[in-house]
Amino acid sequence: YEQPITIGDLTVTGFHSDHDEPGVMALLVDDGSRRYAHSGDVRLNGPHAERVHAWAKRFNQEKLSLFMLEGTSFSFDTAAPVEDQDHPSIPLTEMSLQKQFQTVLAESPTLVVINPYIRNYERLAGFQASAHTAGRQLVWEPDDAAVLTTMTDQKPDAILGQTISLTDIARDPQHYVLQNSFDHLERLTDMPITTYIHSNGEPLGDYDPRFAQLKDWLEAHHIPLQFMNASGHASREDLITLAKEVNPRTIVPWHSFHPEREAEALDAQTNAAVVLPERDLYYDFDELNEEE
Repeated sequence: YEQPITIGDLTVTGFHSDHDEPGVMALLVDDGSRRYAHSGDVRLNGPHAERVHAWAKRFNQEKLSLFMLEGTSFSFDTAAPVEDQDHPSIPLTEMSLQKQFQTVLAESPTLVVINPYIRNYERLAGFQASAHTAGRQLVWEPDDAAVLTTMTDQKPDAILGQTISLTDIARDPQHYVLQNSFDHLERLTDMPITTYIHSNGEPLGDYDPRFAQLKDWLEAHHIPLQFMNASGHASREDLITLAKEVNPRTIVPWHSFHPEREAEALDAQTNAAVVLPERDLYYDFDELNEEE
């Protein structure tokens, strides 16, 4: 991070940021006379918000000619990104999510199943630590176990098919949490399950056809579905806050099903000019933002 690299006539610097996929960066681009920036996927309510405020301060000092700002939260009819818009759950932070998970474990008499986002290895580690707090072991599928082992300082409690079987789990379900991916739903058939927790795992939301399949399968097998989400994307209010912190001349919304909603909010609440690019058009930065 913060090690400039040269790409043609441009100097590009990446800044450590915060998202539900650790390792994400915001980018600063310098062409020798002007500076541009790209927010990357970003949130302000995560465990590393200080990183975001740090690069926002740096971008402000650079007096950006243009800032590309993500707008995922403007994609949905709800105020914050949710998986099921027909039945929106209360968005959590990474910290409050683990507290809620511990409460669910304490109140569950049998097996708890989780479907987490495999790329969020910090949350994977958090789930296992919370399971230990509740006196349970977390059983992982091999792929998630490999991510946990490689990317964190934790070792998997148990790996399904290698160190433990479904029969072992079914014998003492109150002692375990089982991580289960969508491709292996059939493993849950006839298991004694108190609840199935969907925590930003795949399918990611109701815009994915597999999401309806997941809900239908769980309902058919009488397995209660619970959402426990912490978005990797800033709320609408936090995006406006971030835009004001950076204070660029021009903002281009990106990463949204409805960038026009973000553009309207930015136009009303910031001093920046807002540009909604059109497909197949090329833009000249001098025309977008002439030097004063």
